[in-house]
Amino acid sequence: MAVGAVFVLLACSFSLVSSAPTKRWTPTDPINTDLTWGNCTDFGVVDPNPNLTCGYYEVPMDYFDSTAGKARLAVVKYQATAPNKKGTLFTNPGGPGGSGIGFLSTLGAQLSADIQGQYDIVSWDPRGVGAYTFPGDLTCFSTYAEESAFWNNTVVRSINETISTKFKDPKELEEFYSRVPETNAKLEEFGKKCLASKTGPYLKYIGTTSTIRDLVSLADKIVGPGKPIDYRGYSYGTVIGFHFLTLFPNRVGHVILDGVVDPIKWGRYDLDYGALVDSEEALTIFANACAQAGAVKCLPVSMIKGKATGSDVRLLLTSTIDLALKLQRAGFAGLPLQSGELKSSLFDVLYFPGYWPTVANQQAYPVIVTILTAGRAYGFTDPYILPKDPVGLLPSNSTDLPPSSYSAQAVTGADGAVSNGVPLKKVFDDLVATTRDRTPTFGVIWSGVSTIPKWPVRSVEALPIFKRKTLSNRVLIIGNSVDPITPLRNAKYITHLLGSENAVLVEHQAVGHTTFAQYSTCTHDIVLKFLLNAQLPQQFTKCAADSNNFFPDNVTNARRDYLWRK
Repeated sequence: MAVGAVFVLLACSFSLVSSAPTKRWTPTDPINTDLTWGNCTDFGVVDPNPNLTCGYYEVPMDYFDSTAGKARLAVVKYQATAPNKKGTLFTNPGGPGGSGIGFLSTLGAQLSADIQGQYDIVSWDPRGVGAYTFPGDLTCFSTYAEESAFWNNTVVRSINETISTKFKDPKELEEFYSRVPETNAKLEEFGKKCLASKTGPYLKYIGTTSTIRDLVSLADKIVGPGKPIDYRGYSYGTVIGFHFLTLFPNRVGHVILDGVVDPIKWGRYDLDYGALVDSEEALTIFANACAQAGAVKCLPVSMIKGKATGSDVRLLLTSTIDLALKLQRAGFAGLPLQSGELKSSLFDVLYFPGYWPTVANQQAYPVIVTILTAGRAYGFTDPYILPKDPVGLLPSNSTDLPPSSYSAQAVTGADGAVSNGVPLKKVFDDLVATTRDRTPTFGVIWSGVSTIPKWPVRSVEALPIFKRKTLSNRVLIIGNSVDPITPLRNAKYITHLLGSENAVLVEHQAVGHTTFAQYSTCTHDIVLKFLLNAQLPQQFTKCAADSNNFFPDNVTNARRDYLWRK
């Protein structure tokens, strides 16, 4: 919910240098069924691993209408290193909007080593993603300045910027609901802008079901028509995986769904609200870990008088966010981040505990100092200890930025047929209810999901209606105990839907998003036995993380968990 951006079900976001393709290509030419592997530098990858190769693969734009032309997928492969490989493992890093090329160029060597080099690992930039797949990234504005001006002073821009009353103040609540009509109009205008973009004519061909058919077409080419397909999906990639099971039950090989998004709710405007049930617990674990680590390992503790508790750290974080909003309303223009951006950033931090020391000490601490210092200058009081020599950050105020990609909205909106006719006030109602009843800290995080009722295009092929079928092989479902965006209950739910004859659940006893968050030898061994020997536990299994020391002496070791290395 790439792990990414506002509306990140992905959670995983990976850096990829990219530019527009230089080769002449047109979607009206006949489909070329070749898949020639070559150097990944042509796909924007800097210093690629020699085992990493890339290529283009062409597919029908519409699998049921040959007159629609063709799409083109940018495909990446990390080659097996074992002499007698087991096969090909397809994977999707989530999002929607996560780049398969960025994923494998960053983590391919690591992922391959974790499965003993026994598989070629193949991923791709799905439709609506990246500069090389066609149709690719959806940019609805020509410049960042145009985009910023479009959203300025709208609920879409300021939805996170609510004070700590959490809609208990009647005036705040009245003001919030008063903006429904203007938000409704703004989202309709936004949809028209996206339709008018260069990707606009192809938006109806973007969506999860088309991506599933692309996966099967790729597998037909690489492993052979009708052969079992081995697949591991993370976060939104589990939506692809789950519906693949529905559409192609006889093609199921070794399938792993890791960090489960509710696939039945997928494409509905209310998706996020159930997804946030564990976010407060994740924040509590982060705050407690910081307090227990102490001021030397977690610098924000140094600002708290007396012996700090997790509750003290939480209050420092949330009161800083509230102070930022007070400063904004007072006209202060020197904030490094707006209050809503602070709230979204804090939420993103919860995904990967391996980065908590770096985030707390190198990013959060100087931002907090900056905001508290400004607050005192404006006459706002606080009980915290500031350093004698401020170490705050100057605001960026950069306007030399590219316009945002709206790939997540394109995919989710295309899948959102069930949301047609949902009034926007219902979205506002659920934002308020979630803030009051589920997560007061993160309940108002505005998401691209909330644009679905007003998205102008639906996919030519809707998501399949789930009906339990006998799969050709059992699948492995993995859910973290405390995942801020894909809660364990989702993994339990789809395991129940599929039935014990088709699926087995492993509870990865860790905090964070997907198994990338914390390493578990137990979980790793189950995955390895499944992929190498087709062995699965017969029943529900719990696997503890190897370590819950989130602020170790050696920060490098902590960061290694994010790369899923022991």
